[in-house]
Amino acid sequence: MVLVSVIIPVYNGGRFLKQALESVLNQTYQKLEVIVIDDGSTDNTKDIVDSFSTISYIYQENKGVASARNKAISIANGEYVTFVDADDIIVENKVELQLLCLENNAEVDICICNLENFVDPNFQHLIKEHEHFLNNEKISYMNMMVRRNLFAKVGLFNERYKHSSDFEWITRAKDLNFKVEILPDVLQKRRLHNSNISVVARKDNDILRFKILKESLERRRGN
Repeated sequence: MVLVSVIIPVYNGGRFLKQALESVLNQTYQKLEVIVIDDGSTDNTKDIVDSFSTISYIYQENKGVASARNKAISIANGEYVTFVDADDIIVENKVELQLLCLENNAEVDICICNLENFVDPNFQHLIKEHEHFLNNEKISYMNMMVRRNLFAKVGLFNERYKHSSDFEWITRAKDLNFKVEILPDVLQKRRLHNSNISVVARKDNDILRFKILKESLERRRGN
């Protein structure tokens, strides 16, 4: 069995973190290295992680989610790396199915799955505000599983991007002709709430993605 590193960046996400960690530890595939990178939290994040004896905890001053993911990648030991946001829940066979996708298809470098958005029970009054995500968003690039050696070829996440660093990384990988496979299975449940980055920064994300696609076009023209 190969080792899979599960990377969980968190910033003041204590209210949802326990559920995220439990969903990781309850995976059908169990040869996991779980790394939580605390990006300068001031809440009870550390206490929650400390209640799980098998999880590695690393604290850094607040530098943003891309920096947190990069820090974890630098210490990860797994042949494969996957990511879980601290406010999300993953289905119990997510790791197993994504690993099978990569192990059985040597030409595939990155495996992504479908997701289901749900509004946290404490924020049902925000359903209309979250309508776009509930009805349209079915893919999150951040739920990818990737061969770890790919980061040496593509590079790490671009820390200049406060948001959409996952999209920027995938774009660079595609520009280098690395193959992405999207599983039809819904293996991630993304929680929508009052401070969900995808929701709060939606307009900023749209602007950034246009900039990222423009950079991608310039790279390809340069080649």
